[in-house]
Amino acid sequence: MGVVMSLRSVEDRLYRQAVVAEALMMFPDEKFVGDAIRKYNELLLPEERVPVRITTDTYGHGRVSELDLIQRPECPTCGTAMSIRRLGKNDDGFKTQLSCLDPKCDTVVNSEFTYEEWYDACKEAYEAIRNAK
Repeated sequence: MGVVMSLRSVEDRLYRQAVVAEALMMFPDEKFVGDAIRKYNELLLPEERVPVRITTDTYGHGRVSELDLIQRPECPTCGTAMSIRRLGKNDDGFKTQLSCLDPKCDTVVNSEFTYEEWYDACKEAYEAIRNAK
């Protein structure tokens, strides 16, 4: 199966997303997220402050998913982790679509499994790997 993101980096990303949301709620008149975070940081102790510039080099692209805490499905073409998205009703009966996270790979797989079924399978695979160690 796919790549497991380190728990620390997932926690960091979730924390920073929460900080951004809170800063924007506290300072809704700010046009720029960075300005809202700067004002938010002024309210915190120095050791609690968060960096104003959060880069994709450090935290990756896209949203954090609960799958980042366990095991993502692996791309059948290149072996990279895949993302899963829910699909609306369609004539083919597909409920989810998996796409490779490697920008160089264009693999997309339609699935009749629900997101929840994929999550359970990924969690089971993750637990099997952890228990084997």
